[in-house]
Amino acid sequence: MGKNKRIVLTSHGGAGDVQPFIALAQRLKSRGHHVIVATAETFKSTIESSGLEFHAVRPNRKDDVRFASLTKQSSRDRATSYFVGRVLVSHLKASYEDLLAGADGADLLITNQSSFAGQLVAEKLKMKWATCTLQPILFFSALDPPVIPSFPLFNWLRPLGPSCCRLMLRIVKKITAPLLAPVTELRKEIGLPKSAASPLLEGHSKELTLGLFSPVLADRMPDWPSNSLASGFTFFQGARPFHGVMQKLNGFLESGSPPVVFTLGTTMIEHAGNFFIESVKAVKALGLRAVLLFGRAPFALPSPPLPKSVFAVSYVPYFDIFPKACAIVHQGGIGTTGEALRAGKPMLVVPYTFDQPDNAMRLVRAGVARKLSRSKYTATKVAEALARLLNDPAYSRRADELRIRLSKERGVETACDAIERYLRS
Repeated sequence: MGKNKRIVLTSHGGAGDVQPFIALAQRLKSRGHHVIVATAETFKSTIESSGLEFHAVRPNRKDDVRFASLTKQSSRDRATSYFVGRVLVSHLKASYEDLLAGADGADLLITNQSSFAGQLVAEKLKMKWATCTLQPILFFSALDPPVIPSFPLFNWLRPLGPSCCRLMLRIVKKITAPLLAPVTELRKEIGLPKSAASPLLEGHSKELTLGLFSPVLADRMPDWPSNSLASGFTFFQGARPFHGVMQKLNGFLESGSPPVVFTLGTTMIEHAGNFFIESVKAVKALGLRAVLLFGRAPFALPSPPLPKSVFAVSYVPYFDIFPKACAIVHQGGIGTTGEALRAGKPMLVVPYTFDQPDNAMRLVRAGVARKLSRSKYTATKVAEALARLLNDPAYSRRADELRIRLSKERGVETACDAIERYLRS
């Protein structure tokens, strides 16, 4: 495609927000481009061990932004506004300065839609800019309306049709405008013209917007931004844990029937509450085996000793463990959702906040999942939901159909092809 290009990719949030960009960056590098991943210092070792160049962009999760505090907001459905105000907006100027330095001289900047600093940097440097939307909810389609945890009224009115949804989306835009006022102020400070577009709801590139998720969840709608497409998931093959851990886990897996895997991803795990305690009670009642992925929350596990039918481990890559499960119970984060779909397993989704209720709705609609609200997560309810999942072959059959579809999507290749077409334009 001519001389190779210097490409900067930036995203902020948890592992599920950054890892798809690492996968995309790896493939772009293999095509001969000079690629830089600009994000929080937390991800430096992961990015560099993946053979990529790293550039630090504040805020850093190790500093004053504590995701444990963030997730405590989830019980009041305010985590999204907390994340936008406490993380993205309050550190906006620092993020802008860091990214401005990292993107200088680049041929293309690729940002997560929620990277407000990225939008400003692309405009300020007058450079080519593409956005990647990781979650269908961020397209805010009135024709395929999302579930928005912070706005229950919108969710009640969703069945009334597109006209009502468009009105509600305009109301959401007005309600969120004060939260995003610092973006407008920084635009003025750096000499950019005033914009009527909401950086949260309408922060898409007009040239190229990629939905890095499968059309199984949401296919392109007429009211999506122009020049947009759902390319498919860009799966990141992360490092495996120590050999000894995998040896013990494989021994457990080979000693009996496929287990139910329980996980809350990387962010909600710090707000696990009774999740693992009730999960163990549920599988004991059903006579099932289980694997608990407890991440940074060993304090949330049941008091030892665990039953021999339950194996607890802090971390195992989803691509290693999910295909060996009989079912997966998870919070509905987009990264976890993609891996569960790729594994072809039925799911019980327990959404907390952010995009999770919307992803749960889409998985139920696709016929591969049941949903259980966080407030009703008791052993009795979990056992009942798992029994229905495992006793109805339609769930497993549909999950396997979607697994085959995902295996043919080539998400990272489709995204890279679109990016290179844009660079040639």
